[in-house]
Amino acid sequence: MAKKTSRENKINKEVEQINKKINDSLIEDTLKNNIAEFEIDNIKYKIEKPNHKVKTEAYRMKTEKYLSLLSEKNENGTFKYMLEDDLKEMYKDRGIDIDKLNLKITELQNKKRKFSIKIGELLANKKNISDIETYEKELNLLGEEERKISIKKHKLLEYSIEQQVLIYVFTYLIFLSALTLNKKGQWVRLWETYDKFETEDEKIINNVSFNATFILKDELSIEF
Repeated sequence: MAKKTSRENKINKEVEQINKKINDSLIEDTLKNNIAEFEIDNIKYKIEKPNHKVKTEAYRMKTEKYLSLLSEKNENGTFKYMLEDDLKEMYKDRGIDIDKLNLKITELQNKKRKFSIKIGELLANKKNISDIETYEKELNLLGEEERKISIKKHKLLEYSIEQQVLIYVFTYLIFLSALTLNKKGQWVRLWETYDKFETEDEKIINNVSFNATFILKDELSIEF
């Protein structure tokens, strides 16, 4: 199975931990401007929404990574890494059906939508207000169940070629999109090379990754 580089693995874990602690107002303010500015030890940093040039570079690296993983073989001639569909079939042989997990997630989302509509109707008509709390509890329970299944699905599929490429592209987008304010008051690339990015101090990487989740999350919808 595919193994992440040490840097990519740490970033992926950091993002997972951070996503649990995200503040809604911070997301709203950040997404509004498509820029995340922050300071670390009195040095200013910034993550900007990728422009066409950055997206093109990330897409090129995505293609190279995908084809590399797709073609790499073991010594016995078998393919070293697995596509998502192949991984699903392997899990199915072990009694784990990913497609059923997807159906369950959709079912829970539909139930949540119905409860949200009911709450909206009660608020609009100002009737049975006491039922709103009951519906909200149901919504929370459904949301928690959906999150657990989604996390389970993510962990099961994270070793697929497609997921490995997503992790790599997110890592590479951080490298391309991170800026720092130099002594001349100019915003410049934080890292000159990917090698420097990979050997960066963990404190900086963690802070940059945290802010990058707000700006870059919509750039990860990769079609294969």
